[in-house]
Amino acid sequence: MLNCIVCGRELDNAKSLLVQSDIFADKKYPVRICECGLATTEIMDDSITKVANDTIYNDVSLRIDIYFHNLRGHFEARYQDTLKLIEKFMPPGKKILEIGSNIGFTLNIAKNNGYNVTGCELNDKCREISKLLWDIPVEKDFFEIKEKYDVIIMCDVLEHLPDPSAALKKIHSLLNDKGLLFIQLPNRQSEFCLKLKEKWPFWCVPDHRFHFTVKSLSALCAKNGFVEKSTRTVGLYTKHFIWKLIYPRRLRKVLLRIMDSILKIGFRKINGLGEEIIQMVAIRG
Repeated sequence: MLNCIVCGRELDNAKSLLVQSDIFADKKYPVRICECGLATTEIMDDSITKVANDTIYNDVSLRIDIYFHNLRGHFEARYQDTLKLIEKFMPPGKKILEIGSNIGFTLNIAKNNGYNVTGCELNDKCREISKLLWDIPVEKDFFEIKEKYDVIIMCDVLEHLPDPSAALKKIHSLLNDKGLLFIQLPNRQSEFCLKLKEKWPFWCVPDHRFHFTVKSLSALCAKNGFVEKSTRTVGLYTKHFIWKLIYPRRLRKVLLRIMDSILKIGFRKINGLGEEIIQMVAIRG
């Protein structure tokens, strides 16, 4: 029996979509959609998620290529924008822990902005790169961490975890009183998702186990002791209709690469909650 981790409802008879895996060409996964808004990937063989993770994340050379070549400008703009949002609630000088810190790119920006930074990353090679390039200390398993922090960042992490509630409970214990949690993840209620349905590219099954709406993310955070302070949805500028008007496609790709690497355009900010990415700031209650 599959139950919703937010509201506890049984999902056996819930509305569902059959979503093609972008990792395994021969597999499709049911995604059960609860009345509370949370969608859950139904995974019968849990070992398959390790295979998926190994397939996607073990190639560190790909990460380096993304962060230092193809999309460097784009990610610099994205994470500077993230830190501006965090600074509204927690000024520089405070201690930040990033869970899922990758090769340390975000934390290096935070470090240069005056924060005291620590990473947490499962990938051994990524931890080595973080230390080698930027002298950033990185833990392996945040469930083993005992130290307290003022800010914890989770960008595109919570949707991967087998037990987001357990993760949020642990994060609550790691934050100082009134400490800040920043979460970023795909928005299952974006206009793009509602339009494309099972063809929405951010399902990423079985790697993404949970698919949040603003409402369901807020409810899960509240259930685990957090008070929501600020929420917005932001879009990827490459999804704007204007790009479809540029032909040939090769020219479109060239223009996008120039903008990504040089002009440093991050997110497209639109009023409302219908964009692709949820960004939520919550305070430890």
